[in-house]
This record gives sequence, C-alpha cells and structure tokens, in this order.
Amino acid sequence: MHVSSRYGEDPGWLDVTGVVAGTGFNKSVLTLPLLRRLVEHYDVPVQDGRIRLRTNCGVPRLDREDSRLCLMGLTANNVIPHGDTIAGLKYIGRRFVADVARAENLRRRSFLGRLGMQISLSRETAKALREVRSTQQLA
Repeated sequence: MHVSSRYGEDPGWLDVTGVVAGTGFNKSVLTLPLLRRLVEHYDVPVQDGRIRLRTNCGVPRLDREDSRLCLMGLTANNVIPHGDTIAGLKYIGRRFVADVARAENLRRRSFLGRLGMQISLSRETAKALREVRSTQQLA
C-alpha cells in the first residue's frame, strides 16, 4: 500500500496485513439526551461541551446543601483526570460518599466499629463463596 502525506514527507510503500479505523466519539455532554435536558431546563453551565462541575463533581444549580447530585465517568473528566477509569470512578465515589456523609452529619464509626464491620463482611463473603457450586471452566 502506498501512503502519502499532505503535510510533509511521504512514508512511501508499506506492507500491510490489515487496516484498523478509529471512529472516535463525541465527548460533548450535549450529545446525551438526559444531560442535555438537564442543561437546558436548569441552566447548568457548560464550557467546551462539558458541564462545569464543582470540585466534588457536583452539578451546579442541582447540587445543593440539602441534596446531592454527582457526575461520574467521562462527564467528570474535567474535574478528575481519568474519571472514566476504574480508579477514577472509585475516587469520585469515595468523594461523593464523604460529601453526603458531611451533608447528613453522619456520625463516624469508631476504629473498632469499622474493624468489626469489615470482619463481619469478610466472614459473610467467605461463607457465600464456600456455597458457590464448582463448575467446569470453558476458557
């Protein structure tokens, strides 16, 4: 296959065994119907196709002192770099839970209370795993 360039040297002839075409995707929040309606109805601020989120990933005009609304994933990338990865989702989820706990004035568990809860959850998980039927792996 011969490859040419409009902007510099031509790479020339290449041996090609296949072609992969990346189609890309539109990251604008306005392409998602639900979010577009939120933006239009509540006059949520948008900049460069993204909702200008608060530092806690809350949505301005909808995230109030008495209620919380948080965005995760691709829509939160402008606040949390790599917000659409597993690590980013965990980070945002933890911040959101902490923000809700602050807003609700929830009492923090003591160290022994948290430890007891984790041990009991581990015990229940181990018990549930022992009851899972063994099946043949196909792959």
